[in-house]
Amino acid sequence: YEKASTCFENAYQVAEMNNDLAGKAFSLRLLGNIKYNKNLYEEAYTDWGEALRITKEKGDLKGEAITRARLCTKLLLEGRYDEALSHFEKSLSIFSGLDDKGNMSGMYGAIGQIYSICGMYEAAIKSFNVGLQIRIEIGDKAGESMAKRALGYIELVNGRLEEAYRLF
Repeated sequence: YEKASTCFENAYQVAEMNNDLAGKAFSLRLLGNIKYNKNLYEEAYTDWGEALRITKEKGDLKGEAITRARLCTKLLLEGRYDEALSHFEKSLSIFSGLDDKGNMSGMYGAIGQIYSICGMYEAAIKSFNVGLQIRIEIGDKAGESMAKRALGYIELVNGRLEEAYRLF
């Protein structure tokens, strides 16, 4: 992580010298990812928050949506499901407007996970199924498999073993 941190800290400095807002936001987002992986959650959250502020200021919708999704990792760790759901739904709205189907399906999966964690299984199934259909449509076999496993887990938790077996 140290080499990567140094690289992105340098990239941030260059972006700052050149008043490159996109470069600053990108570097902060990646520095946040590194800090998160090093269990430096508060520092990661600070970097992602600054990246979100920059992307919104710049009008970078895709960058905003990606950064919102990153912010959710800490919110989920803290059990702040309503806040995470709000960020994921905003990201989904942005990705839908951009017709970014790969990221849309990821957001449906993330939203489904929150519903599942909260025991709202019918809402989770609906969200996972929408994401699954998109994954099938775009030919994403790995994403399709993940969505089916998530659906299978819900079926298993609810005692519908045959359906769970079919999905797994």
